[in-house]
Amino acid sequence: MLIRSSCGLPLLQLIPSDFLKQFKGKIPNQATLKDHAGRSWSVQLKEVGSKLFIKNGWEEFVTDHSLGFGDFLIFSYYHSTSVFHVKIFGKNGCRKKRACAANKTLLINLEEEEQVEERVEETSAGGPYENHRKRPRIGALQGGTSENRVEKPFVPKHPHFVSPITSSTNSIM
Repeated sequence: MLIRSSCGLPLLQLIPSDFLKQFKGKIPNQATLKDHAGRSWSVQLKEVGSKLFIKNGWEEFVTDHSLGFGDFLIFSYYHSTSVFHVKIFGKNGCRKKRACAANKTLLINLEEEEQVEERVEETSAGGPYENHRKRPRIGALQGGTSENRVEKPFVPKHPHFVSPITSSTNSIM
């Protein structure tokens, strides 16, 4: 469950109570969230009564991944390193990529396309298509189709939990 402030910003991520036994009584103060691309965010784990929350760093993780209502996350926890590997899925059930990562891919695809076009023009110099310039592929403009593929069933090797992003007006802390 995602707890939001009065202005709508995400404050905390509740770790399900059934998942707490995975810590085996040793809950670290600090942990790391790691996404599919290997990027990481340092977060603080905070106990409030019998509940455990991810905070201080969680807001940045949510913003960087453009998380919204209906998105859901799968957390896998690694005891030895206090790392949560996080898989992010949109409300359509497909893996969600970070928004700015898609923009970087777009730039790379367009640069590669321009290099290919220049090579084509160089090799066809003097031919009937000397001044012809190809239009960029639609796939390159849209960042490719990899985001539309359906994920394979996830079989965890480590303890994990799934957390849907929902709105909540409850205030904790």
